[in-house]
Amino acid sequence: SCLVNPRACHETELVIEADSIPTDMKLNIAVVGSGPAGMAFATTAATIGHNVTLFDKSNEIGGQFNMAKRIPGKEEFYETLRYFDNQIKKLESAGKLQVRLRTEVKYDDMKDSSAK
Repeated sequence: SCLVNPRACHETELVIEADSIPTDMKLNIAVVGSGPAGMAFATTAATIGHNVTLFDKSNEIGGQFNMAKRIPGKEEFYETLRYFDNQIKKLESAGKLQVRLRTEVKYDDMKDSSAK
């Protein structure tokens, strides 16, 4: 399996096709935290057609990867962050994903929201 790829070892079972969600099934999804899991979910959900907003209280995406990439021998985390940054920018420019950095989200902020 892979730390950041939900399809790893399941490539033939989990097919992700762009804009494959029917219009009447699209959701407004809030993803809180832009660590590896948050970025992977947000980009996948946006790719298949959901409206996604990715929140993080930090001023940059990546979560704990931003600390891990500084460790000697762990420079490959830079590449993972670069990959997700490019994916996020593509989805943002297509109007499928919004990123809100420097935004701390609490339960009360979300409970009355239309986001799932």
